[in-house]
Amino acid sequence: MSEKKYKFKVLLIWPYNQHALDILELYPLGLGYIYANIDKDRYEVSVMDCTIDATSPDSERFAADLRQLKPDLVGISFWSSNTDAVRTTVDAVRRECPGATVVFGGPHATTYGEYEVRNNNVDYVIAAEGERSFPMLLDAISGGGEDLSSIPGLVFKDKKGEICSSPVDFEDDLDLLGDIDYEAMRLKDYHRAGYVYSGPAVVHHGRLTALMLATRGCAFRCKFCSATLLSGKKLRVHSPAYIVRTIKNLYDNFGVKVATLGDDNFTLNTGYAIELCEAIIELGLDDLVMTAPNGIRMSGLTQELLDKMVEAGFEEVTVAPESGSPKTLERMQKDVRLELVAGAVDMCHAAGLKVKANFIIGYPGETEADLKMTEDLIMNNDFDQIGLCFFQPLPGTPIFNELLAAAEIDESFIPGRYNQCTYFPRTVDKVILCDAFNRIMNGFRDKKGWKYENAKVGSIRV
Repeated sequence: MSEKKYKFKVLLIWPYNQHALDILELYPLGLGYIYANIDKDRYEVSVMDCTIDATSPDSERFAADLRQLKPDLVGISFWSSNTDAVRTTVDAVRRECPGATVVFGGPHATTYGEYEVRNNNVDYVIAAEGERSFPMLLDAISGGGEDLSSIPGLVFKDKKGEICSSPVDFEDDLDLLGDIDYEAMRLKDYHRAGYVYSGPAVVHHGRLTALMLATRGCAFRCKFCSATLLSGKKLRVHSPAYIVRTIKNLYDNFGVKVATLGDDNFTLNTGYAIELCEAIIELGLDDLVMTAPNGIRMSGLTQELLDKMVEAGFEEVTVAPESGSPKTLERMQKDVRLELVAGAVDMCHAAGLKVKANFIIGYPGETEADLKMTEDLIMNNDFDQIGLCFFQPLPGTPIFNELLAAAEIDESFIPGRYNQCTYFPRTVDKVILCDAFNRIMNGFRDKKGWKYENAKVGSIRV
């Protein structure tokens, strides 16, 4: 009998995140796409979800799991807000599996990859989409290949210790990236733990939710947003057939009744959005609810689109004015016309959709007068819900680089949660800013007649 051939061992880690564990809105979809594109015949692949298992990276349990799995390569999904846990995760991997190669992917890795490699925090970084690049890196490392420079989006040190970075490459046909294995990504465990992500205006009544993507890419130029870095400027789409197949799988095999599109802008191509809604309608799932909580473009709304969305099961939409101040919007390069807001809200309500609106306060250069304009816009429009956020400088974004050059932040700055003031603009006192956050939130809740106990929803990071 011939000896069984050794399989190169790959471990994918969704790091421990206490905040995500508390709110249970995050799901490792990106890691699921990576998992789907690894050849399981050639590689032994394990997934460790430290959040859903509540496994802290400094725990003996985590160390024991590493010793048992003995991975040759560890891929870690890195989000800026989870930096401390990721650093501790890497320390544990290097201690327990000293020969393992460590690779970062995810939003922080994409926007700040050279910093991570330069400071020896990781061996390799894969920026942007890793569905093609990660398997190529596996082949290069496991087979002893040397042509790392041909791998799209790879950041690494060459033999001279110099930082090398390859251009990213975005796949035009998203269907080629494969189907998410929701079983491997433990969706049922997330459901048992109470996972919901669909948007605050949707009433769940115990209905299970799941996250998917219909489109990638954003054509806009907002200086505070990393969307174009993560998925490019060109809008790319999954076919309607792919999406309805995914919905049917989730509905039949996981009991999902609320399907959430995590797209940056689901309705950017109105024709595609209508076609997808029609395909969902043809499924005939009368108790299916659709949501798109990350936002739709107000300027592209039409009655036909909204009617199709309602027929497809949408109960709410999210719009993103971001500010009531024209000067702040200009500084953001947020190409939105505030005069569209009231009409867009009325049109959505007439179609039977609730409306959530997203806003950011504390943007660089913002004054108390700008804050008041945002407050007035919120209070003078008939929003069903708002998402109010403190501005967070996201590594790699244009505004982050401007603040870095102006010495308002340093290279090691880590953003916080969106209800946490972590950056303090020079033009408004941080206490005044935090008070404005709480005043706006409480004023909106009072306007809606909602009962609440916590009046201090925003805080200052110390």
